[in-house]
Amino acid sequence: MNASFVVQGLGMLFGAILLSSALLCIAARPGVRILQGAAYRKARPTAVAVRFLAGVSGLGTVVVGFVPEDLGSPFHLAGALMFFIGGASALLLLGLLWLPHTAMSWFILACGTLTLGALVVGGLTRMDVPEPGTLERLMAYPVTIGFSAAGLVVAQRVREVRRTAARLAKR
Repeated sequence: MNASFVVQGLGMLFGAILLSSALLCIAARPGVRILQGAAYRKARPTAVAVRFLAGVSGLGTVVVGFVPEDLGSPFHLAGALMFFIGGASALLLLGLLWLPHTAMSWFILACGTLTLGALVVGGLTRMDVPEPGTLERLMAYPVTIGFSAAGLVVAQRVREVRRTAARLAKR
């Protein structure tokens, strides 16, 4: 399981590095031109923040993979908080950024909100709940699912653009 955390974290980290802020600004929507106008200048810092927070979240996941909880190290908690807080914040910002571009933004917002809500409950109760494992999963799984949904949106739209380009090239 620890190896899977490292692989997932590296995937998130590389995704944050490789996805461009311009692509995130328009949710990879086909036919939308990225202009250097006021709308882009307004959206770009949010897209950069999403990339940064996704990277922090990925780095936290790598730390969790290298420092399991049973070692009793404070680095595990630090890595987990990086994943939860960074991931939830990135999803909330991305969902807000994508509201005008895709209906999937609502799902992404819901994932970020669920993670943040579970994190607040965990903090207020100091994880002293009947099923702490369930609460941890309510913090973690929505981040993974939300980033996966965002990746599906980008992949589907990039595929759509490539198909259109191939059709036009055949003419």
